[in-house]
Amino acid sequence: MKTTDKYDDYLKDKTTNMESDEITKEIISDYFQEEQLRKRWGKILREDHNYGAAEETAAGATVPQAAPTDSRNKNVRRLLAVTIMGIAASLLWFFYTNIAVNVSPISPVDQLLSEHYAKPFTRDVLKGPESTLAIRSKAYHFYQNEAYKETIPLLEQLIATGGAEQEDHFFLGLSYLYTKQPEKGAQEFKTLLEGPADNYQDIATWYLGLALTDAGAYEEAKVYLSEVASWTGNKGKDELARDAKDLLQMMEEGE
Repeated sequence: MKTTDKYDDYLKDKTTNMESDEITKEIISDYFQEEQLRKRWGKILREDHNYGAAEETAAGATVPQAAPTDSRNKNVRRLLAVTIMGIAASLLWFFYTNIAVNVSPISPVDQLLSEHYAKPFTRDVLKGPESTLAIRSKAYHFYQNEAYKETIPLLEQLIATGGAEQEDHFFLGLSYLYTKQPEKGAQEFKTLLEGPADNYQDIATWYLGLALTDAGAYEEAKVYLSEVASWTGNKGKDELARDAKDLLQMMEEGE
């Protein structure tokens, strides 16, 4: 049954007792939220439409069907008028909040704000150039994992910033050696030896001799290997001195 037909039959008292009860409860529940209105119209509707007759009929009692009266029709018309006004007000509010507001022109300020809000601000915007500490940390992480090709550009970047230390030249030189670039490795070791004295200079002398040997610069390599061959004083230096002597001997035999 269509909604309009349902209310029309209800108005003309053509509905059954059960249908009348359901429509009466629906109207009271949906359209009268205030307690005073609920009580007032609930009483009128219950009287006019024999509210509860369906339950009595189901229990076996005979309930006479009341004929429409002028008073009843007047009350129902008043009720329907209030209902229609409520529905109209609801539709107007829905139109305003969901349609009229949405099609209103957007001001330049709102447009600008919406564009900025669409791109949330992130912490990356505040980040400046990567710190030397961060670069060094990445470089040595790659070195420890024997990723020498990845180590080289990071240490080169670090040296270019002017914030490099002696050890950075040393490990860059080793990374060059391990990637078959002995000439570049030799240059890093020379740079280290020309700098302030530190713990890396002795071991850099040994690797400089190896890098020059690998690059085929034997005469220059002999200078540094001879220096290493003269070392004494501890087990580590003694072992390197012995290796340097063996390498020098092989060079002489190869000539």
